[in-house]
Amino acid sequence: MVMRGAVETVLGSFTAAEILAVLEEEPPSERTVILACAVGRRTLTANDKAALLAVWVRIESWTLAQVDKAIVAVAGSTPTPDDWGKDEAALCMRMSTVSATGRVAMARTRQGQLGGIGAALEAGILLTGQAFDLVTAVGSLSDDIAEAVVASVLPGADGTTRAELRKATSKAVIAIDPDGAASRHVAAKRDRRVRLYPAPDNMADVIVTLPASEAETVFRALDARARRDIAQARAAALAADPTAVVPHVSLDNARADALVDWAQTQLADPDLPRAQGRRVELRVTMTLPCLLGLAEHPAYLEGYGPISPDIARELLPEGRLRRLVTDPVTGHLLDVGQTSYPPPQAMVDFVVTRDATCILRGCSRPARHCDLDHRVEFSHGGSTSSENLACLCERHHTMKHKGGWRLVTTRFGDLVFISAAGRRYPVDRESVDPSFVRGAVCSDVQGGSGVPHVPGEVDTGSRLPSPSPLSSDAHYDMDPPF
Repeated sequence: MVMRGAVETVLGSFTAAEILAVLEEEPPSERTVILACAVGRRTLTANDKAALLAVWVRIESWTLAQVDKAIVAVAGSTPTPDDWGKDEAALCMRMSTVSATGRVAMARTRQGQLGGIGAALEAGILLTGQAFDLVTAVGSLSDDIAEAVVASVLPGADGTTRAELRKATSKAVIAIDPDGAASRHVAAKRDRRVRLYPAPDNMADVIVTLPASEAETVFRALDARARRDIAQARAAALAADPTAVVPHVSLDNARADALVDWAQTQLADPDLPRAQGRRVELRVTMTLPCLLGLAEHPAYLEGYGPISPDIARELLPEGRLRRLVTDPVTGHLLDVGQTSYPPPQAMVDFVVTRDATCILRGCSRPARHCDLDHRVEFSHGGSTSSENLACLCERHHTMKHKGGWRLVTTRFGDLVFISAAGRRYPVDRESVDPSFVRGAVCSDVQGGSGVPHVPGEVDTGSRLPSPSPLSSDAHYDMDPPF
């Protein structure tokens, strides 16, 4: 409050327009932030408001440059063989390790090899989206060509729009490296992948990155299949009743249905690899009252998160039921301990369902693709029990044993990771569903048959395949693209 009063006293003789005129001309800094806050508390004209917005947009660029510097300070300026600093940075940014990998690489590039981009960002010449686009555009170029392209476009970047800078960058790449298109395509092809992002309303987005010709192949195949399915459905309906009004199905919907049908066929293959002893499956967990239609508690789709109870009940006819016992107060899953090292399948199922993902906060690697870690090592007297077992992805399992990280239990029974830097990161092990009361039912929608039962399973009689919520590295990336 004292500082605010001092700032207001100093600025008292200047109008908002006069202050903003200065701020629009000078590079953003700590002083810019203080003055912009002070101006924002005044009554402004429409022109002043527009000028203030322009100032804040440049401050945003300056702030991003400071974040880049902080990321590099934590993660290091260059990757190391293990690169554990990247995981510390991910937790500080509240991001998954996968998402943080790109963010850390971006910061290292803007503060290192292509430091001109970082300097232009800090000076407010480049806006945040432009800095992202520029690094991305030169990412497949050799170091010397990338530096030449950046040096070519930066002098004219101030005041350009994002689209204008992208066009200027494309022109510069062609002018500086006209013969490099083939090698750039080879490099880009190595980044082909499939990603999965959760979306609202029990939906998700599958994003495929492919060479253009292969993407056209996939789309045309789905399109042809969709058109055939629509025509066959219409013909069948009219054959049964020539006066029938055939429901309209859009091509977009039919293409999506064709993709799901292909995935279901693939999951019926009995030779697919297993995860944690189980066939690839879509796992839904809900309360028993919800299953019976007596309550409308949220259900839990493994890998995705909460889904509406009606959607969960729709999946049940396609699956099998497995009974899980939960604490009547907390909703946490309960089980019985084990004294031998390898956990039995029932305990594996239990721990995988309880943890859902790797337990390091921010990591969305599904538990079924994680290692079962003995928190207290078995060789040091740790038991093979649900209390001592936890799901850690291969990277974070290695980080715990070789990267100087520790997983400890507080006096209140909570799990906490302690990083090599000494920072503490609590494990947010929630109940599988916060509305659990006395029990839960887990429905596994599987492909094929012959999957061995575990104690408490009730077979519904139908095991139709269903698409698996897996991306190329078997996880939902919870942070969407920039």
